[in-house]
Amino acid sequence: MKRNARNVRRFFRINMPLKFHVTSRSPITDRDVLATGADYFSMSRQDEIKQHKNLLQQALNQLHDRSGTINGIFDEIQGHLNFFEECLVALSKGYNLTKEANNLFKFKAFLAGFSKIKKLQASAPKTHDYFQLIESKYLYFLRRLNETLTHSDPNTFYAPNPIPLGFKLDDFCAQSLNKYDPSPLMQAIIQTSLLLAIYCDIYRQLYEDHLLRHHPEYWQTESTNISASGMALMIKKAFKLHEKLDVLIYFEDNNKVLTFEGIVVNIQKQPDQSFERVAINFEHAHGTDQTYLLAQIQKYELQQCF
Repeated sequence: MKRNARNVRRFFRINMPLKFHVTSRSPITDRDVLATGADYFSMSRQDEIKQHKNLLQQALNQLHDRSGTINGIFDEIQGHLNFFEECLVALSKGYNLTKEANNLFKFKAFLAGFSKIKKLQASAPKTHDYFQLIESKYLYFLRRLNETLTHSDPNTFYAPNPIPLGFKLDDFCAQSLNKYDPSPLMQAIIQTSLLLAIYCDIYRQLYEDHLLRHHPEYWQTESTNISASGMALMIKKAFKLHEKLDVLIYFEDNNKVLTFEGIVVNIQKQPDQSFERVAINFEHAHGTDQTYLLAQIQKYELQQCF
């Protein structure tokens, strides 16, 4: 295999599929809820949210709704999603907004769902069903968030079991993107769905960063630029330059978890993507874990030659 000149370092870097888990070495333990210390609302994520909010508003501006019923429904849903976002931003920093009485009352009221969509059940059943798909996924995640906020404390993030995949709304979005419908109503429904998907993904990442640390069998396999002295990841959460990290790498064949102390040495925002490329050096990498990692890299490299 021909080696790129850019890879001339002490240890050769390659791209190989890996299961890994990366978190800050300094979690937040002096607030309402245990927090990892990572930024789940990175600039890339914020740009993505802003883009979908703008597309949603463009669709709503083109919507002809004489009765005001549809606009009223979208206003209600936007209120729900804005509050959901506020709760997630606070939670990612270790705060529980429902400790304030007004927010707790609002949260409990929102658990009842979208009250205004009932108006469409008889007059526009298909449109009603689309909104109900949004409501169903939203309420599932809101209830899980409620469990987390209710049972967490400064030393615990309540995450008892994995969050399922494969909601009906996700299938609807995939089909809609493949079969474009230019109508303002459908575009507003799709953008609302995609905006909800971002918030749900952020909560899932928050949740899984706590749950999965001790369950490497559930870690996703991702193509990773790796060497025995560091790695570069494409991730949606953000870390600070020079931030110290815990880097865990799992090799399923031998059921072996390697542990490294990492430090962020470079961060690159990826154009038109919600990912950031984060380069990490392993500090004090030596001994059996580094030797094992180097052997696995060389093994994978040889396999690619045949």
